[in-house]
Amino acid sequence: EWDVVANKVWWSDEMYRIHGHPPQAFPASFEAVLAQADAEAAARIRANAEAALRRGDDHDLPNVEYRITGPDGAERVLLGRTKVRVGPDREPLRMVGTVQDVTEGRRAEREHRIAETLQRSLLPDRLPEVPGMALGARYVPAGADLAVGGDWYDVVELPTGHVGLAIGDVAGHGPRAASTMGQLRMALRAYALEESSPTEVVGRLDRLVGRLLGAEIVTLVYLVLDLDTWTIRYANAGHPPPLVVGPACQTSFLEDGLGSPLGCADPGPLAEGELLLGPESTLVLFTDGLVERRGASIDEGLERLAGLAADCHQGIEGFCDRLLGSLAEGDPADDVALLAVRPVPLT
Repeated sequence: EWDVVANKVWWSDEMYRIHGHPPQAFPASFEAVLAQADAEAAARIRANAEAALRRGDDHDLPNVEYRITGPDGAERVLLGRTKVRVGPDREPLRMVGTVQDVTEGRRAEREHRIAETLQRSLLPDRLPEVPGMALGARYVPAGADLAVGGDWYDVVELPTGHVGLAIGDVAGHGPRAASTMGQLRMALRAYALEESSPTEVVGRLDRLVGRLLGAEIVTLVYLVLDLDTWTIRYANAGHPPPLVVGPACQTSFLEDGLGSPLGCADPGPLAEGELLLGPESTLVLFTDGLVERRGASIDEGLERLAGLAADCHQGIEGFCDRLLGSLAEGDPADDVALLAVRPVPLT
């Protein structure tokens, strides 16, 4: 508080602490605020205060966000809110305000922007156009907590003429999870071009995670699709099972070929599942953010997904939008990745 008439300034104990000083360490003053602010911010704060004192009415000053440097050299970001009060003759009597330390919030927002940019740059910017195949994909970052994670998907055209499909999830959030996701996606692409077997690809990724990324928990399902027969071979490393929606809108989950998450100390042998995807069927790959909700079991989420997917009469893009609109509405607590595949007749 600044008593303009008496030219006396009062700071709370927390005001001193925010500026890096012991409470009541020195007489408070307007100049003490400006002394620790950078030159641009100090000039802006001074100009706002002078303009407010000249206006001659009660009003709120524009909120001001500025940086200060503490006695220890540490920078902090502060948010100031101020009001001016005038007397009956419109003379300024006092200014009162608050200062909030928003350093951590601004750092978290910056980290989120970096992670989201990194994650989106590492996801496919577009899906390949494969004759006889309709593809749809979606990615939705976690909402309210600004926590980008390690969910990802990919579609790889293989030298054999087959198509590799992958979806995975790196536990955690932030730049580390996004960076790990990018490494795994690139490694999967390299291994998929060299290995024809899904279990071999997943096995090599398992060894990579175990040796280089041992602290991470990673789940993944990788499928190889033969476009001539629409036979799918797949291996699942601890990931939610893909969903198949049949031509009569019947649904089933691919629960064969299930193994441990990547990088486990004793993963056991990898198994491989196989499926013949019939005409007018849809294969749905997804991460757990699509089906997990607070207060509900994963089984309930899978049942809800299957029930919604059974309404399978939309085109592939409308199908993806319907699932996301119903299952990832609002601000999802976790990232959501979705990849849908459907045979289409060649004309």
